[in-house]
Amino acid sequence: MCENCADLVEVLNEISDIEGGDGLQLRKEHTLKIFAYINSWTQRQCLCCFKEYKHLEIFNQVVCALINLVIAQVQVLRDQLCKHCTAINIDSTWQDETNQVEEPLNIERECKEGGTERQKSIEKKSNSTRICNLTEEESSKSCDPFSLWSTDEKEKLLLCVAKIFQIQFPLYTAYKHNTHPTIEDISTQESNILGAFCDMNDVEVPLHLLRYVCLFCGKNGLSLMKDCFEYGTPETLPFLIAHAFITVVSNIRIWLHIPAVMQHIIPFRTYVIRYLCKLSDQELRQSAARNMADLMWSTVKEPLDTTLCFDKESLDLAFKYFMSPTLTMRLAGLSQITNQLHTFNDVCNNESLVSDTETSIAKELADWLISNNVVEHIFGPNLHIEIIKQCQVILNFLAAEGRLSTQHIDCIWAAAQLKHCSRYIHDLFPSLIKNLDPVPLRHLLNLVSALEPSVHTEQTLYLASMLIKALWNNALAAKAQLSKQSSFASLLNTNLPIGNKK
Repeated sequence: MCENCADLVEVLNEISDIEGGDGLQLRKEHTLKIFAYINSWTQRQCLCCFKEYKHLEIFNQVVCALINLVIAQVQVLRDQLCKHCTAINIDSTWQDETNQVEEPLNIERECKEGGTERQKSIEKKSNSTRICNLTEEESSKSCDPFSLWSTDEKEKLLLCVAKIFQIQFPLYTAYKHNTHPTIEDISTQESNILGAFCDMNDVEVPLHLLRYVCLFCGKNGLSLMKDCFEYGTPETLPFLIAHAFITVVSNIRIWLHIPAVMQHIIPFRTYVIRYLCKLSDQELRQSAARNMADLMWSTVKEPLDTTLCFDKESLDLAFKYFMSPTLTMRLAGLSQITNQLHTFNDVCNNESLVSDTETSIAKELADWLISNNVVEHIFGPNLHIEIIKQCQVILNFLAAEGRLSTQHIDCIWAAAQLKHCSRYIHDLFPSLIKNLDPVPLRHLLNLVSALEPSVHTEQTLYLASMLIKALWNNALAAKAQLSKQSSFASLLNTNLPIGNKK
């Protein structure tokens, strides 16, 4: 037997010996050894420890105990975060009351005496609250079974459970080599229980995997994790734990059907995105943070790909990335902003009539871009060639919605005068001009016309010819529209014969 399997068998034997009436209880050292085995199994994939069927059954119980242990850990953390939020609210209101009491102090002796009495009462109250807080902290520590666990150890426990929800797990491979029931063999009652959360159409999915998913979801594991993000901040909810939470959630999500995703996964988005928006720029640069952001950006895609909505949370997170000083992060944020515009354009192009909802969403998207000064950030002091290359969709959208103002044109034109990026900005104009209204078109033509003859280049002359052509086309189109309206009006005023007279 290999060393890893021997260590696991030793742990399984110890656990089976100490199993009590309250069910299987795992100690911290057992959990860490099991994590070490599971973590190394993907490279070795050795199953010699499961030659005896009893070890397989004990390991099955251990997996259930691990899930229960994680749920208990998340429950404790959720309660601590709730208390912390409540304490902050109480402290702020108490501070307001203290300030109100301390304000009216006069020089008169009577007022001094009254003030000292009030001060004493305030000190007594504050001392009593401190004592209460200390006793609460002591009692919470004594009640917290994870107080002796470090953050790294808690993370390992969560990652250990996250691996349970992957199909490459030693227990599922071991069961394949033994006689075990499949989805087709279970009772109708158990099928209904599993079907409350899981997609039951794939008979190749290990039955025990679906049971573990239902155990975790049935004990409100996902809801507790959501609450942790709702009440937590990067200061109170360590990023290592937050990322481990999302790893568990993303692994579970694979096995849930769409109604379960809508009920249990979608509510995560708002709170996780708010948490990510509170991270520092250095923390956001970590690959783990980017993975979390990518998961949140894609969470709605599959179940809601046919529904158009204004996703402000995703845009806010994208803007957080876009405002980073790091080019890679800026490009990632800009990419997510343009993805939302692409999605909107695709839905509108596939429909013959634009609905009121689409008009409203277009306005919200344009308002968001304008209020966050996205154009100014693209062409402002921090402009970069790679950012300019990726901004065509944003400019075209604002122009098509009639929201690209003369101030925006001034900003773009000022950036176009810089030698290192002039060519790339001029490359934006041909597509942009097709969507511009006459007012910004004329303004841009005035800016080009104001250049000295010696400053003109082939690009500026080509731009001037495009602008003149676009203005003429607009004028001709407006004239044609007016002539159509006048001919239609004259047609209405004409008395047409109803029938032929003989």
